[in-house]
Amino acid sequence: MHLENVCGLQLSFSGKVIYNKDTPKHPAGTVPWEVCEDWSTYETLTARIKEITQPLKFEFDSKIRRPAVRISAEAKEAFRNFCFVTSNNISVL
Repeated sequence: MHLENVCGLQLSFSGKVIYNKDTPKHPAGTVPWEVCEDWSTYETLTARIKEITQPLKFEFDSKIRRPAVRISAEAKEAFRNFCFVTSNNISVL
């Protein structure tokens, strides 16, 4: 398979969510990562990701594209400066 002009970052999530538990006794970064067994914690994490991101939308070849990707405002600004985006006249919406 030959790919040209491919740009992106894909995050894959396994069936497990791990996190570093921050407690008064053990501040974040001082204890090993823990596997999240609680479904409500997983739902909280995904809800937070949705709060701080928005669906990516851009215009390319006079067509508006909406890939199944969420992006933060900061990442969106950085994406506008990627060589692939600037060299192909892509408008990030």
